[in-house]
Order: sequence, then C-alpha cells, then structure tokens
Amino acid sequence: MPQISGRLKLRHYRLIRAISDCGQISIAAERLAITQPAASRTLKEIESILGQPIFLRHPKGMTPTPIGEVLSRHAEAVTNELSQADDELLAFNAGRSGAARIGAVTGAAVGYVVPAIQEMGVEGADISVEVAPSHVLMDRLMRGELDFALCRVPQGTDVHRLEILGGRVEELMFLVRQGHPFLDRKKLSITDLRDLVWVTQESGMPIRQAIEQAFLTENISPPRSIINSPSILFMTAYLLSSDAVTAVASEAAKLFTSSQSNLLRVLDMEKANIMTPYHLIREASRQVNPLTERLLGLVAENMRRY
Repeated sequence: MPQISGRLKLRHYRLIRAISDCGQISIAAERLAITQPAASRTLKEIESILGQPIFLRHPKGMTPTPIGEVLSRHAEAVTNELSQADDELLAFNAGRSGAARIGAVTGAAVGYVVPAIQEMGVEGADISVEVAPSHVLMDRLMRGELDFALCRVPQGTDVHRLEILGGRVEELMFLVRQGHPFLDRKKLSITDLRDLVWVTQESGMPIRQAIEQAFLTENISPPRSIINSPSILFMTAYLLSSDAVTAVASEAAKLFTSSQSNLLRVLDMEKANIMTPYHLIREASRQVNPLTERLLGLVAENMRRY
C-alpha cells in the first residue's frame, strides 16, 4: 500500500477519528455534522484506498481492525494538530499570541509598558522589551528592529517616517538612601544638592541635561562630583552605601520607593523639575501583527488615562 498518506484526505482522517471515538458511524456523522449516508460513502472510499476494512461491524457498534488502530492513532494526531493550529490562529488574529518587540526609556517602561503587558497577559506571547536611551531606541526602530518605542525624538530624525501616537512629560525625582541627612529637610532647592556626589547618566543624556539645566536656571554651575553610570544596579548600590543623590523619572521613583524595605527615599523639593517629553512612536509604513497592535493600543490608552 504505497503512499497511502498522500491519498487520504483530511475528511478521511476526521471520520476515522470520530468512528474510533464514538464506536458508531451514526454518532460519528452527527459529530462531524454530515449525514450518515455521506459518512458511509467516505468510509467506503477509505477502505477502497487501503484495499481492506478498517473497522469491524458488530451489533453494538464498530471496532478498529489492526490497520484501523494504526490509522486511528495517526488520525488523532492529525486532528489534534489541526485543532491546535486553529486555536493558535484564532489567538493570533485576536492579538493574544505572536511576538512583539518594544523599546522604552526607563520611566515609560515602568509606567506604561509593564501595566500594558500585565493587562494583556503573556500566554502564547513572545514579548521583548529593550530599555535604553532614546537615540539607541530610535536607531533600532528605524532599522526595523523594534515594532514601536516610547522615547524622545533625537535631533536629525526623519520625522516623516514616524507616526506619533501620544506623548508624556517626565518629572524628575531625587533619590537618596534611607537615613540620608537631607530627608529631614523640606522644600529643598536644587542648589542645596550641588555639593553632593551625583550618580547619573553620562553627559548628553536627557536626565543629565535636565539636572544641568536645573542648576543653570538658578544661575549656578552644575555639580562637579559626578559618577556616570547607566546601570540601575550600580546606582542603587552606590546610593545605599553613601550620601550620594541621583535623579530618576517619577515612574521609576515610585518603583524604587514602593517596596516594603523602602531603602531609597524621595527628597522633598520646592518645585518640580521637568524633562523633555517622550512619545509613543511607530514607523508609519511598518505593519505589525495583531498582538503588537493590541499591546500598542493598551500602552496608548494607559498614556491617555494617567
């Protein structure tokens, strides 16, 4: 019986599976939503292809022959695979499965990407989130390596290629360790912090620029004692073991200070310090899968809501 698999059709496998499960052709036909005569004709087609019966008829029903057992086992595998494929396709089209590649600056990642992923759920999803400076994220977005990003638009970017879906202004918060001598002071000015050691981003990065601008607005030069590091882990370790200070976006500050241990605290400042806004951005010509589209919509909705 050469190349039997190529001659048997999907409807053949479905009928074999149904008869094997039900034991009666009438019930199998009902399960498949076909008439019993149609089921009988299909069974004859199968037995004609094989040249032998695949079910034995008994007064109480039908049982598979030895070759019928083999076919029943494979029919179960075939129909299960197809059922799983149907489920995955439905999930994909509904935006519940697939892959998404997101880029975000730290505050946006904490404030909007995390809640959106939690709201959507991750079952069946493969989501990559890159937290990096805006110039890195924009470069990756333009090269098609990210589906969308929450970042600032660097100078020189071809904005005609972009679709801007929303924007947010970030407020800087100043973090120190629990027990820091400045925690007892209220309505601090930025000038009060000048002589502290600062752990912050390197020169040219948005937070660093916002810090420097805050000092220049008060007509004094920026701090001289600065440790440059993009590592949140290093920053935290240094703050916990010294009287240094750092500046982070408000969303990140909430995360740092929300744990029960509360090892880092926010200084009480007399006025807000605002950074340049970031935006929810996608490349205008880029098509994304339903999962990414759904996640993008949740991020945009959260940005409008809060």
